[in-house]
Amino acid sequence: TLPSHTTLLTGLLPPHHGLRNNGAGALSGNTATLATLLADKGYRTGAFVGAFVLDRRFGLARGFEVYDDEVPRDPLAGAVLEAERPGREVIDRALAWLGREDPRPFFLWVHLYDAHAPYKPPPAWAARHRGRPYAGEISEVDEQVGRVLAELDRRGLAKKTVVAVAADHGEGLGEHGELTHGLLLYEPTLHVPLLLSAPGRLRPRAIETPVSLVDLAPTLAGLLGKALPVPAKGSLDGRDLSAALLDGGEPAAADVYAETQYPAIFGWSPLSALRRRDLKYISAPQPELYDLRRDPKEVANLATRRPAGEAARGFAARLAEIEAGAIAEPRPAAPDAETRAQLASLGYVAGAAPSAAGGEAPRSSPDPKTMIDLFQRFERANARLQEGAIDAALGELETLVAADPANPVFRGKLAAAWRDRG
Repeated sequence: TLPSHTTLLTGLLPPHHGLRNNGAGALSGNTATLATLLADKGYRTGAFVGAFVLDRRFGLARGFEVYDDEVPRDPLAGAVLEAERPGREVIDRALAWLGREDPRPFFLWVHLYDAHAPYKPPPAWAARHRGRPYAGEISEVDEQVGRVLAELDRRGLAKKTVVAVAADHGEGLGEHGELTHGLLLYEPTLHVPLLLSAPGRLRPRAIETPVSLVDLAPTLAGLLGKALPVPAKGSLDGRDLSAALLDGGEPAAADVYAETQYPAIFGWSPLSALRRRDLKYISAPQPELYDLRRDPKEVANLATRRPAGEAARGFAARLAEIEAGAIAEPRPAAPDAETRAQLASLGYVAGAAPSAAGGEAPRSSPDPKTMIDLFQRFERANARLQEGAIDAALGELETLVAADPANPVFRGKLAAAWRDRG
């Protein structure tokens, strides 16, 4: 969530803005964002976020006059730690800000966190999507986005406001064994919506060419007639697609990058991926190459077949080039106790993971796709810990440590469970 949103706001890939995991580090004060650009151009700027994972301490508040990251404390919640708030509350705050009298043009960023595990949609949406709680949460998010669009229309702003709706990541929902997200780089978690509206300027249509979230900030700046400042340490990774979109054409094809450093926190190999049109390569101890047009479920690994093996080597070289340009900053300090606890309540493990040398996954580290069963069991045990069911979690954690003795997360969670048990 944090690396992806930083990419959305900066037009930089994670190796080049420096945030590789939730809770680890903060965006450099020298890095330009869409918010700092538009604030400098006289826009009033407001951000309203739904979860602690985007708390201001991680550096995204710069450029925003209002950065509302407050998660109200429920006095009836007892010892349960709260780190998110419902989308309807986020939208209430955002609409109140939008309604203030101010002649300046505005930039409003709204972050909705509802569609995360555990999936507990509001009763009305749960009833409408019985047995499909994730669909219920997506519908709730859709309704909240609709409230923003309706307010723009009511205020006569809809015809002169550029609107973008995007997801920072998707959910595995069991495909390739991944129930949620963060561990693997298959399409269920990477292929996300990107909806863009510029009334009177963009005609309704679907873009077939794969593009990236890194393209969004420079494209929005282009649609507004602004140029996103080039970072001091190099060029933007994202492309301004506005000219192609306004002309009614397709953007030129370009490589689409993805990564997850999350597995490294568990002592497993980080992953990176590159998509070039319909071919997609995943750098892992066991490399993968897929033809997404013929094999959209990513079942037939072509990496070891000729001539596909040649293509795989070309992808690997490009990934190494991207990683070689990673910003050389001191490794982020370990997250503090509050950060770790807040992220744990959201289902995340906090930590900073070292970058993979040269962009290639270390062959000595376990491949995350071979550890997916352990990861599923860990997610269940962590959920039980958050619910206070320590005894139920203890047995699961002990079997996890036995299965992967060197895993620092499993060992740490087991120690914490014994501590909480007394």
